[in-house]
Amino acid sequence: MSARSGAGAALDALGRGAELVRALPGWSALLIATALPVRLLTAYLIWQVWLLGDEARHHADALASLALLALAAWTVSLVGRHWFVRACRSHADGGRVSVRGVLRVPPADLLAHIYLALLLELLFWSLLWSVVSAWLIAALAAFAVSAAAGCGAGLVAPLRALGTVARPLPILVLGFGFTLAMALAFFNLHFAAQACLWLAGGAGGIDLVQWHALLDLSRPLYVIQLLAGATLLLEPFWIAALTVSALQARARRDGEDLRQWFGDLSRHEGAP
Repeated sequence: MSARSGAGAALDALGRGAELVRALPGWSALLIATALPVRLLTAYLIWQVWLLGDEARHHADALASLALLALAAWTVSLVGRHWFVRACRSHADGGRVSVRGVLRVPPADLLAHIYLALLLELLFWSLLWSVVSAWLIAALAAFAVSAAAGCGAGLVAPLRALGTVARPLPILVLGFGFTLAMALAFFNLHFAAQACLWLAGGAGGIDLVQWHALLDLSRPLYVIQLLAGATLLLEPFWIAALTVSALQARARRDGEDLRQWFGDLSRHEGAP
């Protein structure tokens, strides 16, 4: 990778991440499929807590069971994310994406990923009241899978590896870009739902009064569902861009970007 400033590298990661998603449609679909259950369960859990309010403590057992299901689905989503990142790294390195090679995840890497993701997930929900802090932790959580690759055993090694691939400026640039993208995805999904209602109304003979009431932005459940859908649509692009950013950080640390830049410069000067 060529030597670039932090902002330029982040913009490059956005473009290359989008290229990876287009080049790996099957793995992108697998990522979305593994992330779908946890999105639906989390949205439903938040909605139930919202509905119950102060009465939530009287339904602790039911909510705990729902939370355990969401936790199991979250673990499945981590495996899907791990597969997707391995496919992105194989393609970015110029190699053939082997299904067997991607699915054969080293147990140490997967455990390190789950360990990092669990720590960051706890921090996210603890600091959710602080929107900026939670937003930064959500970005760090997406770097966890890249940091876990070959980081070594122990409780400190994954954290140290996370610090090497997660650079502040690219996080801010990528996070800002995807925040805007999420807002666009949110309203596009809403407009798509309204367009479907409009088309269904033109068919005639269909009572859409209840659907209009359900698909209204004044309903918290509908808003939660739109947010879940927006994050799901952006998941492949978000993870792919952060994977490229992590590869850039490793290249800068190892000096690979300078070697490649020098090689490109030498070939350019040697050209007739």
